[in-house]
Amino acid sequence: MKRVAFILFLLLVPVVAHAQPSISFETMEYDFGLMSQDNKAEHIFEFSNKGDRQLVIDKLTAS
Repeated sequence: MKRVAFILFLLLVPVVAHAQPSISFETMEYDFGLMSQDNKAEHIFEFSNKGDRQLVIDKLTAS
């Protein structure tokens, strides 16, 4: 019985390890051109989850 459980464990580990979220952006950058200090600008970066698990975004920062 232990041998069967061990074999099942070995077969299922790669399946669980492979399941993960994968973010995919339509575009990775956007050129706002020349701007003065008084201008405000915005751009929407569209993305989707191409993985097979829920994608959770905890933190966003500008670089």
